[in-house]
Order: sequence, then C-alpha cells, then structure tokens
Amino acid sequence: MVPVTARRGGALLEIVVALPLIALVLAVATALLLTQSRVTLTTSARTEASATLAQAAHVLAHDVRPLDGRDLIAWTDSSLYADVPVLVAVSCGAPAPHVIDVVMSPGAAEPLWHSHPLAGDAVRWAMPDTSLVGDRGADTTRVAVTLRDVATTASACSGAPLRGAQSPTRLILDAPPPDGAPVPPGVVIVVQRRVEWRAYRAADGATWLGRRERQGGVWTVLQPAVGPFEHVTAGGVRVRVRRRDGSEASSGASDAAVVDISLRALRRDRASDAIARAESLRVSVALRGGH
Repeated sequence: MVPVTARRGGALLEIVVALPLIALVLAVATALLLTQSRVTLTTSARTEASATLAQAAHVLAHDVRPLDGRDLIAWTDSSLYADVPVLVAVSCGAPAPHVIDVVMSPGAAEPLWHSHPLAGDAVRWAMPDTSLVGDRGADTTRVAVTLRDVATTASACSGAPLRGAQSPTRLILDAPPPDGAPVPPGVVIVVQRRVEWRAYRAADGATWLGRRERQGGVWTVLQPAVGPFEHVTAGGVRVRVRRRDGSEASSGASDAAVVDISLRALRRDRASDAIARAESLRVSVALRGGH
C-alpha cells in the first residue's frame, strides 16, 4: 500500500510538469489564432481597398469616356473640369428657331441618358455634315446654346421613324442658334453639364475624390464620390492629360487625347497599425477622337 504522502508528492510533480506543457500549447494556439486574424484582416483590408479603386475607375470612366478633347475645360494635378454629356439624342426637327424636338429610340440608335437635362445645361450639335459622335477633326462647325427648359410635348417627332417606346423630348433654348438656322432632322444633339472632380480633405483628415455639378448657373455642394485615398502630396490622386504623342497637354488645350488618373487607396491591416499601406491603380481613358 502506497503512503498518502507519496501519492500527494506524485500528483504535485505531475502538475509541475504539466503546467509548462499547457502554457506552451496555449502559447502556440494563441500565436496561430493571432496569425490567422492578421491574415484575415490584411485580406479584408486589401479587398476593401481594391473595391474602392474599382469603384473609382467605374465612376470616373462614366464621366470621362464620352468626352472630346474640347470638352475638357481645365485640370490640375488633383482636379478636372469638363462638360459631361447627360443626354445624346437625334433631332426630329425644330418647330421654332429656339426649340429642338429630339427622339428617344431604343436599339442601335439608343441615346445616352445619364441624367435629366436641366436649365443651364449646354446644348451642342455639329452642322452641316458632321456629328459630335464622329471624329472630332471633322467637326468643322460646332454650335452651343444654353438650355432654358425641357418639355415632353415634341410635335416634330410624332411621325419620326426612329421613335421608340420612350416619349420624345422638347429642348427649349435660351436663344436661337447664332446663325438663326433651325436644326434639321437627323442631327445628333448633345446636352452637356459642367462637372468638377476634385480631391479634397474631409473633416476626419481622409482624402476623398469628390464630384459636383453646375446647375442653373450655380455649383452644387461637393459630394464625396469615392475614397479614402492617400493624401495628394503622397500621390493619392494624380490627374494627367496627354496628347496623342504622349506629351503633357496644357490645361484647357483642345488637343488632349488621353486622361490618366492615378489612385492610391488607403488600407490598414490592423486597427493599431501606425503605418498606412495602400493599393494602387492607374486609369487611362482615351478621349473620343483622340486615339
């Protein structure tokens, strides 16, 4: 029979030996858990930054892709002003010198309608034998008049062969065309709105890419469109405009061919990270007639 004191001594020895092993197992398990957590957070942060860049590429291309070099008004390293198309349609005719009826047609002739035309927008077309959707070098005459109002009654389109399921639209201009000649049927009509894209620093210190429009002669409030990005001084947002030969185009030049926008989206792998990392993307959009 084993004495009680001997059993107690053996149990104590077993505990003394087991404790370091338990601590080692717990340390290994904790290290594995922390490693897995860091990997998950890193992957999540990288995915979120990549999604930000993809969204930025989409919204920027939406405005920039339809532009002609002459639609770019001005730009800096971190901003871009342009006249962006909100409606592209085909004229049915002009019941009056200051009125243009346009047809909404589906299929191959379906117009671009990004938003509803508003008073103060610019109405443009090319005459007499060219169109804004062709090569810009062939647009010998380009007319621009300010839009005053929009109506749904468009009598000139009642028998238009291109008329589709959508209702035609009447564009009422501030004044007749400069030459006084009414717009004939079959001319491509483009309604444009002045838009600004600009990198700005929000109240929380993050850099965002904001967008605003000029409506009725007044700028809307700059709204955050996508972000956050690194600060502009760190290359978070950079705008470059190039000519066909790859050289830098000067602000307001009509020979612009390509818009390059470089973005660096911030990501933080851990909440306690003092070092902000970034994912990068370069968006290059060839302007209409510029490639």
